[in-house]
Amino acid sequence: MSEIIRVEEPRDFAAVENIVREAFWNVYRLGCTEHYVLHRFRSENAFIPELSLVLEVDGRIIGHIMYARAELVRADGSRVPSWTFGPISIHPDFQHRGYGVRLLRSSLEKARSLGVGFLCMEGNLAFYQHAGFRPARMSLRFAIIRATMRRFFSLRSSSLSGARRIA
Repeated sequence: MSEIIRVEEPRDFAAVENIVREAFWNVYRLGCTEHYVLHRFRSENAFIPELSLVLEVDGRIIGHIMYARAELVRADGSRVPSWTFGPISIHPDFQHRGYGVRLLRSSLEKARSLGVGFLCMEGNLAFYQHAGFRPARMSLRFAIIRATMRRFFSLRSSSLSGARRIA
């Protein structure tokens, strides 16, 4: 089986949205909205096309992840660039085979190469812990977070002292 991770192209949009819908259908609520959020996000300035990645197995797209720009606001009002990602989606027929972790790790390597310093994200903590992530309160003690599922993850050394909220 051949496996390729590449940048999403416009010709992939419909297939990717279908995969996202299938991956999240009835997972957290009846139906889902993740595919629509992705559809709308592609036209936002914060969307990072270079980090909208698809995973192909034998020429078939089975997974997707996207990244977007965000900011962390320090207590003094200064802003620190941050990035976020998600949803990470694997078609149900291919879940629980390690594809999601491989897609995530590959995307993190590419994010580092593009200068990402840290990530703020929210999602299924069990999956992200399985992939080696730890909640912010364990690694970045100075981060004060209002959303219960939101987490910070450091990709490189950076000074975030005085962090108060996410913009």
